[in-house]
Amino acid sequence: MIATSPVSVSWKYRAMVRQAEDIRRLHLDGWRQARQAADLLDGAERLILTGVGASYHAAMVTEWMFRAIGFDARAINAADIWRYPEQFPFRATDAVIVISHAGVHPATRDTLERARTAGSTLLSVGSLSTQHEGSRLILRTVEREANAGFTASHLAAMYVLAQVTLLLGERMRPSAVAPWRHDLERLPAMIDATLRREDEVHDVARGMLDRRIFAVAAGPNQATTDELQLRLAESGRVSVESIGLEQFLHGPLMRATTGDVALLIRTGNRNDERLDRLATLQTRLGMRLWVVGEAAPDVDPAMQFVLPSVSEVLSPMLALVPIQMLAHHLGVLVGPAGTEKPFDRLQALRFCTGRME
Repeated sequence: MIATSPVSVSWKYRAMVRQAEDIRRLHLDGWRQARQAADLLDGAERLILTGVGASYHAAMVTEWMFRAIGFDARAINAADIWRYPEQFPFRATDAVIVISHAGVHPATRDTLERARTAGSTLLSVGSLSTQHEGSRLILRTVEREANAGFTASHLAAMYVLAQVTLLLGERMRPSAVAPWRHDLERLPAMIDATLRREDEVHDVARGMLDRRIFAVAAGPNQATTDELQLRLAESGRVSVESIGLEQFLHGPLMRATTGDVALLIRTGNRNDERLDRLATLQTRLGMRLWVVGEAAPDVDPAMQFVLPSVSEVLSPMLALVPIQMLAHHLGVLVGPAGTEKPFDRLQALRFCTGRME
């Protein structure tokens, strides 16, 4: 692994490289809390998954998981619930899962209170020490991260909710989750193997510098490219446009040109034929490609980061890891301003938590 500069051994980097260990621990020790959550959720008429930032992206991914087993699951940004409560009323027959690693954002606190007041079955996902007032069960993930750009906690939140969904799915729709247990068992080793390929990602990041980057995905992995956009936006010096596959084909493709970069997430699903056609067209336009996931037939193998095959709705957990590495190395390559936020962190925290003096 590359860890030679002061930036590359930051708190965020340390959280990233320990993820295989974190997920292995959750696989060994997390089933008891997952079973408790499954018992609480069983019978809910509707499931609301909510969070802000990376937590909202985790909600987007887990919405696909719960829908796969027959739940009426809806991912809603907690900030929208906070500011537009009349648009998102909770009901006593609802189950609500609030995802918040730290539990300090005012939208998180407001959503917890609204769900509790409505009598909804309220669960939450947080760090090993976070407190979520009113939650009947806090699904614990990892130690509180020292860096505000949550990394290990994001992946861990998706994993613990995948455990919950698997247990519910084995009761509700066993055929839909038949391969999931094996996939979840393999995930720590797959994450570890992916992290060991960091040199590949470093070289790709170098080739993306000073270029316009389009990150394109479909289905559950739309949230994965959104997460990349969020992480790179923190740098202030590297930007990426995260666009759904069909949205990209609908218009933005027309302004793509020679030298632009297209990052495609291809995870062996029903969108692959359309993604492959897009890759062919992008090559003809002179764009640089980087395909993450299962191998694309007509793309140079040197421009692919091939990952093992897993169930489509679980694939964002593995696809996220090279995306995290890419964001890290782009940040390192543009220098300290690309890895540290250009404002006082304490003031930012006070603003985000409603405690600005």
